[in-house]
Amino acid sequence: MKHEYFSALNEEEADKYIGKTMEFANTYHVRNQEEWAKRKFKGCPPPPEYPFKDNTGIAWQFMRTCPETFAPAKKVFEKWVTIYPSGWTSYYNSKEDANRSASLDKRIVCLHIKQEYEVKE
Repeated sequence: MKHEYFSALNEEEADKYIGKTMEFANTYHVRNQEEWAKRKFKGCPPPPEYPFKDNTGIAWQFMRTCPETFAPAKKVFEKWVTIYPSGWTSYYNSKEDANRSASLDKRIVCLHIKQEYEVKE
């Protein structure tokens, strides 16, 4: 894979990469052939800061693409489903929330549903 290098981006171009994993460096890293830092791209801060900010808030002079930049994003759907004798169901975001249910003694079962899937952005 060939890297695509950036030393500046206009807003429209920058928007394409916000939230994606990129590699960042400053002159020191490039001059000393040190490893570039892999982070999520947060955006372009206003001058006089360096042109690129990562998700940790650090500003960098240079940014480039890497294999992870174009990898599909993984999402996770996870819920706890409580089923009652009447057929009524309730959905919860955590097992603790499901167990705090007011009708805990009347439920038949609490099922854990978890599914990972990829999303192309």
